[in-house]
Amino acid sequence: MDSGKGKKTRQLKIVEIINMGQVRTQEHLLDLLRAAGFEGTQATISRDIKELGLTKVADRGGKSKYVRLPRDDEDEHLSWAKKHVKILKETVVDFHPVNNMLVVKCTTGGAGAACRALDCLKRGEALGSIAGDDTVLLIFRSEEETLEFIKSAHVLLGF
Repeated sequence: MDSGKGKKTRQLKIVEIINMGQVRTQEHLLDLLRAAGFEGTQATISRDIKELGLTKVADRGGKSKYVRLPRDDEDEHLSWAKKHVKILKETVVDFHPVNNMLVVKCTTGGAGAACRALDCLKRGEALGSIAGDDTVLLIFRSEEETLEFIKSAHVLLGF
């Protein structure tokens, strides 16, 4: 696929492309790579996506796009963010929107950790959060922001 440029060079270009824009499909990524002078197939792009740890998340408009999740051996801050996502995946059970508020149901005893992870990740535009034993309450500016948060969280957590 690399037309003589090498796998490492191609993957660096993929990361650059992902960081610069709204890449929503493998086909779009392949088109952008070709425009940058790389040739190849969808199968190669698919392998690169897996090797680079790319995943899809929802943007503010609710449309999915590729992002690069950190690996444990990378930047400490990125690894830290990945750990918070893992905490959320292990503790969050469901979401219940109520106007501009969101009730986040968690495993018993998991709400404190989930609340801290949400605060640290700054997911959405939550004005504040309160945690109990198995419930987190997030307060947003509007019902629309609450629903946008839910869309992003569903993609991030794989619901």
